[in-house]
Amino acid sequence: MILLAGLVLSSCALPAESDRTGTGGEDVPEYLRGLPFEEERDLDESVSLDTEVLPVSPCALHDPRAAAELSGFTEDSLEPGPKLNECALRVSDYENGRSSWVFGIDVGRDFAGGLREDTQLVLMEDTRFYRTISKSDGMVTTCSYYRDLVRGRAIALDVRFSGYVEDEEREREIRSHTCEIGKKYLRRTARRWIDPPRRDENMTEPALLLGMRSPCVAMKWAMDNVPPVGGRVSSTRVHRFDPSNCTLEDKGGTGGAVESRVSVDFVVTDLPENLRGRDEYEPVDVMGRPGFSVRPRDECEITFPFRKDPYGIDVNVRYPDSEVLAQSIKVTTSTCENSKRFAEALLEKLQS
Repeated sequence: MILLAGLVLSSCALPAESDRTGTGGEDVPEYLRGLPFEEERDLDESVSLDTEVLPVSPCALHDPRAAAELSGFTEDSLEPGPKLNECALRVSDYENGRSSWVFGIDVGRDFAGGLREDTQLVLMEDTRFYRTISKSDGMVTTCSYYRDLVRGRAIALDVRFSGYVEDEEREREIRSHTCEIGKKYLRRTARRWIDPPRRDENMTEPALLLGMRSPCVAMKWAMDNVPPVGGRVSSTRVHRFDPSNCTLEDKGGTGGAVESRVSVDFVVTDLPENLRGRDEYEPVDVMGRPGFSVRPRDECEITFPFRKDPYGIDVNVRYPDSEVLAQSIKVTTSTCENSKRFAEALLEKLQS
């Protein structure tokens, strides 16, 4: 069992200045060449996602000790996912009920920076950060901080209070401190954002290196071997809904609907053995990996661990072994036969 939570390095272990240079959009990887991106900028964005966004380790951007100290709560869990470009840190108050502060990192979120009217500029470490506030019924639900990473994409920190408070006024008072808590945490971790730690620097264990690979690596195979869902197709495109996703879409004839032909997501899930016995899951073997299929709507999703012998990611600090996860791959097509064929082709590409 490999513990992720206790092995994230503190900010003092990070380099003071970056000596890394991104590849940018100048060199297009072979697996992206010839794919039907709708516009040239979509191809450029995909190159940036694969070379500059995916290598960033979201869990290594966290500092559990800092979150515990500034909140007065106890370290609870550090959990990658649900996508591999995301990681959530939770600190909790066990003495006065199960109340928590949750700090969620999302590397590569869509963000327009200073172009948004609802953002407030926050200067820290001589660097521009942006803040947005989400409310419900006048009560703060989430305070988010952003720093531009590549064009149109940012590192995002979502801070929220989680827990039941019987008195509404007391809950409003607690939630009113959300941005204050977030700003204090950002101040403690800002250097990590300025020079983001990479997965291959092994600043967490395990490093979850699947997160560095492109989910688009087998889309050429999909174009040639997975048929469109409908009949006549007027156009086909590759779309990235988030850094850990790659989707091949077809548009029907004039005015036709857009249908997803193949979708890939790099995710974090329960270990396969913990899913056994659930009625909605059908066991599937993918090149020696114990996966499961499920059929939402008219699709077939197959999810399976990246490794044949997936090491467990123990995310709960307080209760070790109570929540163990694995880095996994989810593929979706219109049939389970196509999903399995594509899953095997994708694995071969990832292993080559």
